Amino acid sequence: MPPQNLKIAQTPTNELTSRVFAFICQYMEEHGHSPTQREIASACYISQPAVIQHLDRLEAHGYIARESGRHRGIQLLKRCPS
Repeated sequence: MPPQNLKIAQTPTNELTSRVFAFICQYMEEHGHSPTQREIASACYISQPAVIQHLDRLEAHGYIARESGRHRGIQLLKRCPS
């Protein structure tokens, strides 16, 4: 669960990017850790290269941070919308 002092995220403008962010939020709430790129690709019905593009977009807009070289290295920087 993300720290309470995070800002509540508004939905990213791209619909698919929003779906990726929503999946990451849901997954982290259910499992206590971030999903892998493969899990995101499978859940959102997109390719792994497309996942990387959406993660890049989310990171550039301050929604997430990624730890290079870690399979489950996604951290939320903004709280998920309710």
